[in-house]
Amino acid sequence: MLDRTDDGRDWYSLESTGFSRKHGATEIFFRIPSSDLTRTATTTAYERQSLIRAVQQRVETLKTTYADRMQSMHAEFHVNRTGAPSVSLVEAAQWVFNDTSAQITAAHYMALASHVMADTVHFIPTSASLYDRQSILFRPQQSVELLAQAKPLVAASVAQSKNRAVPATTVAGSPLASFVAKCKRLLDHRNPVEPWSESDGVFLECVREVALGPRGSTAPFEWVGDHVLAPLGFASVTRFPDPSRNLLVALGVYHRLDNFPVLASPQLQLEGHGDTGADTRAAVASRAARGVAETRTVVDGLESVRDEVHEPVYTIDDPSAHEIDDGVSVEMNGDGVVEWVHVHVADPTAYLTRDSALAAWAQTRMQTVYFPETSYAMLPSPLGSQVMSLAMIPDDLGRGDIPAVVRALTVSFRPGSDGNFTDAKVRPTVLKSVIPRPYDLVDTVLDRANVPGVYSSSIAPLRVLSCDPARDRLHAAQSMSESPSTLSEWPGGPVTDRHACELRALQSVAVRHARFRQRQGGFTFPSTSVQVSVQNDPLSSWTPTPRGNAVPHRRLLLPGSTTTHTSPPAGAADGIDVTIHRDLMVFSPARAMVAELMIMAGRAAAALACDMRVAVPYRTQPAPDSTSLAALPTPIADLINPATMMLSTADLNEVMAVMKGAENSAVPGPHFQMGIRAEDGGYAKITSPLRRAGDMLAHYQLKAALFPSGGEPLPAAEVAQWLAPLRAREREIKRVQRQREEWWAIECVGRRLRSAADAASTSATAGTTYMARIGRALDRPPPGIAPTDPALAREGVVAAATLLDAGVRATVWVPDVVGAGRRASDWVRPGAWAEVRVTGVDPVSGWVQGEVVRCLWQLDARAE
Repeated sequence: MLDRTDDGRDWYSLESTGFSRKHGATEIFFRIPSSDLTRTATTTAYERQSLIRAVQQRVETLKTTYADRMQSMHAEFHVNRTGAPSVSLVEAAQWVFNDTSAQITAAHYMALASHVMADTVHFIPTSASLYDRQSILFRPQQSVELLAQAKPLVAASVAQSKNRAVPATTVAGSPLASFVAKCKRLLDHRNPVEPWSESDGVFLECVREVALGPRGSTAPFEWVGDHVLAPLGFASVTRFPDPSRNLLVALGVYHRLDNFPVLASPQLQLEGHGDTGADTRAAVASRAARGVAETRTVVDGLESVRDEVHEPVYTIDDPSAHEIDDGVSVEMNGDGVVEWVHVHVADPTAYLTRDSALAAWAQTRMQTVYFPETSYAMLPSPLGSQVMSLAMIPDDLGRGDIPAVVRALTVSFRPGSDGNFTDAKVRPTVLKSVIPRPYDLVDTVLDRANVPGVYSSSIAPLRVLSCDPARDRLHAAQSMSESPSTLSEWPGGPVTDRHACELRALQSVAVRHARFRQRQGGFTFPSTSVQVSVQNDPLSSWTPTPRGNAVPHRRLLLPGSTTTHTSPPAGAADGIDVTIHRDLMVFSPARAMVAELMIMAGRAAAALACDMRVAVPYRTQPAPDSTSLAALPTPIADLINPATMMLSTADLNEVMAVMKGAENSAVPGPHFQMGIRAEDGGYAKITSPLRRAGDMLAHYQLKAALFPSGGEPLPAAEVAQWLAPLRAREREIKRVQRQREEWWAIECVGRRLRSAADAASTSATAGTTYMARIGRALDRPPPGIAPTDPALAREGVVAAATLLDAGVRATVWVPDVVGAGRRASDWVRPGAWAEVRVTGVDPVSGWVQGEVVRCLWQLDARAE
């Protein structure tokens, strides 16, 4: 039984023996949704022990009485309900115990969780599901069937010893022994390679389950470690996917550059990865998109009320962006005072009815998915990138008779003296003068000092890293002032005096609004993320491998080639280049301005929706618990930099520990971090309808509420139902995108390390060192990390760090001798600065190791 302390940070377990044990929150595997085992339930330790024994007996009785119902949960919720991946503990308990009343007690939940944790064939009992989400995660039916196929084959192949201290052995001549022998011959490049037998296919699928299954799902496949991975020379670990992935890559089943996060995600079914259904749906959506692009028929019935906008509309984005969702314009009086700010948002709902196939496709995909090497658009090309985009890209359909018309939904607001807006309106528009402006160009005309969310300078230079350190360069944002003659070469031409005046006026509005939010408690975090891009030579041998591939690439001839499709060794010339640069948001006043104006547009639209009592997808974040806030050593307001509106990296971990997650809601609510109050109408995302389905829904709802021809808005209950899967989908996409970006970043760091090792010049060798921020000292460092330079003393600590230029996390050795007279344990703390030399990289395993060669403890840990 767990008992929470007053500050909410630690928990104590009281066992039936009378002993108690202290736990951190991360050690708790299962939390009861609503418990009758509370601190006030008993008064003495004896009474608590008696209660625990009674609950334990009750749990065993329930498990025996309802065993059949518990064993039927997988079939009832997962198989019979079209593959539902999970079910809440509350719903499962109500079904198992046939009780929808409030009589379900802690013992019922404990009995249910105990069964789930024991039955790893049908369930995946992870802390994230049972504790964080209080839900039961089902093992996919195909995995259950695979385990049923593998069970007799493993039983016939593995000889168990009567002495538990003696490990099991693989029976010679058994199906498993034959599979391992074939794998050895394949790894040794012996030809010809025998085809897989039926039993080989089962074993291969089991290895694939370990390599691509969710973490915590591999308990039934532990035999793969001792009887497949170890005999083939790989680490006999099945808790983590890396050894199995390395084996499949070595066998040629997968290419080392394949997108493993996508292959391992059952929720994210993207075309081109071996899912026939996803490929078919994408092809149908693409054909429908071409049909809409050819006719360009407006279907929302609002052509007669669309206002023409003739003033300059600035679309400020990266030059490489294709889905241009938004642009901004400003109205000023003769004295130069801003009267109105207009945020013009691309309007796909002008061309797509709510019940159209493409609207349904967008809802299913939910948002555009971006990877460094490619992207998967929510609205298929040429819709999101041409017909509906504000970019006015030349038509590629050969329809020269169709003029360039940019339809938008314009959110307008009148700025007030306190930074808030005093009036707002939404109207459909046609844009007549769209001027593209790259962020870096706009940065040259905006103020940089005292801008919320922007650093006036950077301790580390803004470099663009390449796989070859000799090709590193300064980012254009930092080198722009050194080459003013190139400004006229950017899209849209040079910045005129009028354009510069209007852009500065927009920045002034954005800065005042950010200060308004800051006064209401809003703040932001420093970014350690990076932007990674991959250039893949069309002649490269790499194309994504289907998830279910079973044929080694060495046996597949590429079309028109006499060479085979093999995974080249790391660092081989493969026609691929990777570049990395830091996230420029905190160094770019143009990016900060656009982000703030989009927040204003979201607030204005939310306030209008609230006034009209129409449901839209609101973004909310409740404030932390008062107890958690009171436990912080320093109030959050005192930690915020008054100039930049940011928390420092040194303070980030403590604040994040008490923060609650943001959610989507059909009713307005507060957003704690953004400093937005519910009584002001809340906040809704509305400015990216080409890339986010929730923003499209907001467009449909607002137009339906404002105009009779827009149809009837959906009631709040239907909007809430529509939003139900959105947050989980957003989290999954964000997780997969982050993992893939991290993989490419680590791959780039590894290639840089190999390039430096092959180069004789000192300049190339310098490419192995990076400015870093220390995260924390590690109590349990991974094995094998130690200084590579014999001159460095062995005394020191091991710490986690972030390499800022590369955006990757590393485990680093911090020797005492680099501390300029200070022991490493004295200055290694969150936020500390250091220079790190990378010594080892493994992209598949996702680890980077290095050593600190220079400590920068003289720099303030709170300086960015």
